[in-house]
Amino acid sequence: MPLYNKAPYVRKAVESVVHQSFKDWELIVVDDGSTDGSDDVAKQYLDERCRLYKQDNQGVSMARNRGVALSEGELLAFLDADDWWDESFLEEMVHFAEENPDAGLWACNYWYEKRGKTRVAVEQESGYFDYAESYLRNEAMPVWTGAVLMQRDVFDESGGFRVGIRIGEDFLLWSSVAMRYRFAFLNKVLAYYNNDVPASARATRNLYSPEQHMLFHLGHLDDSSATWKALCDKLRVNGLLNYWLSEEYHEKAEHELRKVDWTKQSKRVYRLYHMPCSFVRFREGLLRIGSKCKQWIMKLIYR
Repeated sequence: MPLYNKAPYVRKAVESVVHQSFKDWELIVVDDGSTDGSDDVAKQYLDERCRLYKQDNQGVSMARNRGVALSEGELLAFLDADDWWDESFLEEMVHFAEENPDAGLWACNYWYEKRGKTRVAVEQESGYFDYAESYLRNEAMPVWTGAVLMQRDVFDESGGFRVGIRIGEDFLLWSSVAMRYRFAFLNKVLAYYNNDVPASARATRNLYSPEQHMLFHLGHLDDSSATWKALCDKLRVNGLLNYWLSEEYHEKAEHELRKVDWTKQSKRVYRLYHMPCSFVRFREGLLRIGSKCKQWIMKLIYR
């Protein structure tokens, strides 16, 4: 469990581990330089199975990798400090792994919480599946970090979470594993992805440098298969807009967008990226103003 300034949430996350029906677990919490007292909350649960380690802020990849290095089990699971598990998560996942021993990674379905609403994230049957095809078809990630079980040797062989990547470090790991191993999916909702965390605490809301974003590190996947190429292109057109609109990163985004097969994209997306950048900036600014006005009106109505 990487921990960085999640004091309001970490108690629920840790307790969801402590209350697991499966009892043979250890929890390694790596405090990544928190300044809000998050570590004080975690300290309340320390015992022989729950240990806390502190380090200077080095990013979530380094924190997770250190947690793995400090752990002793042969099966690994990951839980961010603002998410939580159903009490049967470990029991169900270990049993599922035993039933599907040929997989290098096992994933389950999860609840996605945003703006106070909860929905099941993935529409998929249980069993072995093609990760790239499933991701391309679903509107949500078929493999989410908080809903995963994997073998330690597979993690080590794949290099762990890539240090220096702040957005999509999990995707880069899963794609690396998928090149060599089968994935198995359990269609039971056993984890909770909390996307209601304030924007200031959510990494995906920030415009990090291209070196820190997985969208600028997908080239090695383009030639893997037609499915992987289609997935990479989908991720690019969905995620690069703000970089393309940025004067600082426009050229680097444009470089990545040249890799896209535009004949496979929708007309709406094609037109968006082939309009004058200044026009799209103006359009996006109007949309943001409209969104803020809508939020303000909704607050007045429901006050």
